[in-house]
Amino acid sequence: MKKAAVLIACVFAVLFSAAAVRAEGISITINGAPLECDAPPRNVNDRVLVPVRAIFEALGAEVSWDGENNTVWASKNGEFMSLEINSPQMGMGITKSNGEAAWTDTVTLDVPAMIMDDRTFVPVRAVSEAMKAKVWWSGNSQTVAITQPTSEGRIYYTSATDGNRLYSIDSNGGNRRKVLDKSVNTLRYYDDYVYYYVDGEGTVLHRVDQFTGMEQTMTYEDTYVLGADDAYIYFVEGTSTPRYAGSLYRMSFDGTNKLLLTNDKVKYAEMHGDYIYYNIDGDDRMYVLSKDGSFQNTMSLGDNITLYPFNCSFINGRVFVENHAWYHNIFRFDAQGYGGSSINNRGSMICANQQETDTLLYVDMDNQNICGVGIDGGNDRVIAAADEQTFHTELLTQWGNTIYYKNKMREEVYSINLDGSDGKYVCYADDVKAVNGRLFSTYDGLYVSGLSGENMIEIYKGNIADYKIIGNNAYVKSADSGRLYKSDFNGWLGPLTSDSVSEWVCSYAK
Repeated sequence: MKKAAVLIACVFAVLFSAAAVRAEGISITINGAPLECDAPPRNVNDRVLVPVRAIFEALGAEVSWDGENNTVWASKNGEFMSLEINSPQMGMGITKSNGEAAWTDTVTLDVPAMIMDDRTFVPVRAVSEAMKAKVWWSGNSQTVAITQPTSEGRIYYTSATDGNRLYSIDSNGGNRRKVLDKSVNTLRYYDDYVYYYVDGEGTVLHRVDQFTGMEQTMTYEDTYVLGADDAYIYFVEGTSTPRYAGSLYRMSFDGTNKLLLTNDKVKYAEMHGDYIYYNIDGDDRMYVLSKDGSFQNTMSLGDNITLYPFNCSFINGRVFVENHAWYHNIFRFDAQGYGGSSINNRGSMICANQQETDTLLYVDMDNQNICGVGIDGGNDRVIAAADEQTFHTELLTQWGNTIYYKNKMREEVYSINLDGSDGKYVCYADDVKAVNGRLFSTYDGLYVSGLSGENMIEIYKGNIADYKIIGNNAYVKSADSGRLYKSDFNGWLGPLTSDSVSEWVCSYAK
């Protein structure tokens, strides 16, 4: 494809291939208002085509015509698409910060752009969906209804296509704009600001005003961020990784009120609830510190018993931890680090992805059974027994009293209740997540179903790099193109970006 260029808009008539064309009083609306066209829409092989300038300008895009290559161009907010007359392919891309065009995707059309009666027509569904709109067709009324969805907030992402520069879009994909003309990484969103590190400058923390683009440097040494609450950011300064020791601080979101929380040189720090848990450089005991620094306690079980925060689970106000580095007995403390006691006596791995119930889930590393023990230390039992071919049993997700698990060497997902009842096969999947009373599964795409796997609907087809469920929508990053998509739970899917995304955060995720 040729490099994008802004050319004088005009239309030259060319011959188009023979097709079944009907004009049957088709009407088109955009956000409920009729689309005004200088020529009526056409039905070509059961696909609706509309005059190019009418549809693109109604959707807020600029239109131009490349007569030399018989190609229509449309551009909006740094994104563009091209449709060559009679070609089955539509190209999409972005204009990079240096002014160059970068092609990011090619869409195969059911019906190409074509010229009829001295007017250029384009397929309404393909171009509307490429511009982030939803499209419905009513055969009874011969009406195409196009809507531009409302937005819940802003999404911030680094564009891999444009050197990891920071961009933002509405959650419906609209109003794309560059926030910062720098390559950045490790995005966070706190208090209406985007926080990040700058590529090539270590891990000094910055933030940017999303509206003015004004930057502020938050720290002047390498910084490992633990997280934030409603008032403060908590971080270890002097290191970029939790493996190495640094000084533990908190500060207000604007960088003021910086407070050293402890004189200890901390590592492996983790923040949960009202406390921060950590080791001290050269000391494998675990410590607990209140978030204002006023309370500190040593979480000790005696000599030669090592505790690490990264082995902890925090459930119902208690701390559960495997002693030593991996796969040992599980001990329980209260949130302040008191009352340490053993609740089992076997090589155990506390399961990730479990919810807060009265049962702590773990894998018995001797035989790969998924087991449960009461958070008070009683009722230690096998919940899901491993079969003889199991090499590693994995808890995938939990919903209430039901867990979902699989053998890592196979793709069959099973469910069982915490009391060991109602064990059954659920679906064939790489992974599953239970969110808001629905089950989401991945295998060459993303599917949503009931919690038992019933009424499964494909909501994204293709290889997935990652996905998030936020409210009543799934946000999917394609492993092939790197583009970000949004889907509801009824099967509607639309693109949010034309460029490839490295990472993203949003203003409305809770």
